[in-house]
Amino acid sequence: MALKSSEAITLRTYPFREADRIAVFFSRGYGKIRGIARGARLLKSHFGSTLEPMSYLRVIFFERENQELAVINSCDLLESHAAHRNTLEGSYYCAYVAELLSEFTQEGEVNEKLFRLTLAVLDPNLRLEWEMRARYLETWLLRLEGVFPPLQQCGRCGRALRAGAVYIDGGGQEALCRDCGGSGRLSLDADQHQLVREIFSRKIGAVPWGQWSRQALKNLGKLNSKLIQYHLEKPLKTGRFLKELNQC
Repeated sequence: MALKSSEAITLRTYPFREADRIAVFFSRGYGKIRGIARGARLLKSHFGSTLEPMSYLRVIFFERENQELAVINSCDLLESHAAHRNTLEGSYYCAYVAELLSEFTQEGEVNEKLFRLTLAVLDPNLRLEWEMRARYLETWLLRLEGVFPPLQQCGRCGRALRAGAVYIDGGGQEALCRDCGGSGRLSLDADQHQLVREIFSRKIGAVPWGQWSRQALKNLGKLNSKLIQYHLEKPLKTGRFLKELNQC
């Protein structure tokens, strides 16, 4: 039962027994980790704020043979990201990011690109609204999972997909030109098409977000939501809260 150590992001916790919590982390070195944090519910717990959602930390744990849950030995905070949770909007989006990562990651499966992507999106030095951060994370996550199709050429006729509207089949496997697409399919209008190209070609802080309207961002979010639901075969629980928030 050798101790293991990895950078990680806290996704969620929930009570377990009288004094403990079960914590779920997305780690750089081991994928998703689920473990018991003993004494985490006590007032003077040595875990402190490391178990708050979106905390960036180093987790030390060990796994017992034939046990589903690891045992969390300690957590050392690297960056709290507490400022993200200071508003209702921030709290909702943090819960949304946590659910996305929880659904798209597996225990024991390392996903270095997604881990680095998440840290970039959570960077507290970025002066970006949450909707921009969410669009960047969703779109790249779908691409890394092979759901968001390449936009270089039509998946049917092979012609280059230049500026203009494109269509995406329901499963997100192919991007189609105007001639091969049509009604009933998911679509990206010209503005959204260009936005996605910018997302795929630039770091989050270098995307010229100001060129796109809030409605364009919302429309891309709706498309991403449909692709996420298709891939997971269920809607995200936090999606309803974000929808209500955006209608306020």
